[in-house]
Amino acid sequence: MISLDSPRKVKLVRKLVSSGHGQAVSHLLHGVSKYSMPADAAEIEYPVEFENRDSKGFHLMTWVHAHLEFTAKFGCLATEGNEGKLSYFAHHAEYEEWLRYGAPGLRLEELEACTKDLCKSEDGT
Repeated sequence: MISLDSPRKVKLVRKLVSSGHGQAVSHLLHGVSKYSMPADAAEIEYPVEFENRDSKGFHLMTWVHAHLEFTAKFGCLATEGNEGKLSYFAHHAEYEEWLRYGAPGLRLEELEACTKDLCKSEDGT
């Protein structure tokens, strides 16, 4: 179910990621950010469509996390990147699907605090 604050959440996620803070969003999703609020794991509900996304049974959030980490390393426009012998790939479609569902797994308050701190110099404030 998409909440009323979903459009604002999506806007803040896009702002953070486009500003090079994809890893910060990933940390919020993992609950390890200094902006993370205590949460009961039962509070986080993902749509059933997020399950078993490929032949290996990965959850959509696996690809969302990978995409956020990718954008932190290689930017939002890249589709693949290399570090030494390792190759990385963007997962734009999965990321956009997650956003269409309103960025479940994130709280508006966390995103607002994170954006306020990390994007303040870019906003001129």
